[in-house]
Formats: sequence, C-alpha cells, structure tokens
Amino acid sequence: LIVRDFIAEEHKFLNQVDGCDATVLSPSEFLVSFLEPFVKCHQQYFGANSNSPKRCQADSDCLSHCNLIKGVCADPLNDAELGFLECYLNSSSTLTKLLLINNTGIVLDSPQLAQDIYSHYSRAQCVGSTVESMYNPFRPLSRYSTNVNSC
Repeated sequence: LIVRDFIAEEHKFLNQVDGCDATVLSPSEFLVSFLEPFVKCHQQYFGANSNSPKRCQADSDCLSHCNLIKGVCADPLNDAELGFLECYLNSSSTLTKLLLINNTGIVLDSPQLAQDIYSHYSRAQCVGSTVESMYNPFRPLSRYSTNVNSC
C-alpha cells in the first residue's frame, strides 16, 4: 500500500514539472528503481536476513564491532541506521530524494541530507542500543515501550 501510494505520487509529481511532458517509468520499473538500492543497502548494514543481525567473523565485517561469540555485528543502532540512509540516498534518484523530503522543510542540496532526513523521521523507541539487541527474542515485552525513560 505504501509503495503503491509512493508510485502514484511519483507519477503525479512528474506530470507537474513545469507543465512539460516527462518520461514516466512504469509502476514496475519505478518499483525496481526504488527497491533495488533499498535491498542493497539493507543487506550492507543489517545483513541479508531480516530476522537476525548481520553475520560476521571479525570487526572489519561490521561498522564497529563483531560479537565473536555469536558471530553477529553489534554495531550502534544509530550508526547502522544513518549508514543505511546515506547508502540509500547515494543510490537513489533525485525524485526519490524529493519525495522523501516533500513538505519537511529539508533542502535537497543540504550537505547533511541524510542526517536531516534521519532527524526528521526518527522517533525514540526502546529497542536497545545495538543492531544485535533489536533481534533478541527474549527481551521482556516492556522493553518495546516508546518511552525512552522506561528502557
């Protein structure tokens, strides 16, 4: 549903550019151009499996630290999220960037575009401080509170 709405906005946006006709990608072409960088960057920063953290054998496999006992990256969550966003923005079209900043007050040519977008859309949640902690199935239910003070 979100992707379908995103594609609809993309078509509406392209058809309004200075009243000029523009080549519009088909929905499937646009979906591929939107998702390919997302998947590539997600795998780079969070691993190929959405249900477990990125696998590693040494610190060099991670942003900062490999938990050698578990064989998973224990990178700071904020670093992984920001790295993912920077990767995604660097791999995405200008149109995708414009849609992400639409009605936010963020400037497209900001030297800190990723940080600006990250700050705008981030919400404090209690999921732990590392990527590894996001996947702990034994975390008590109260740890899912959105009140950071109850973590």
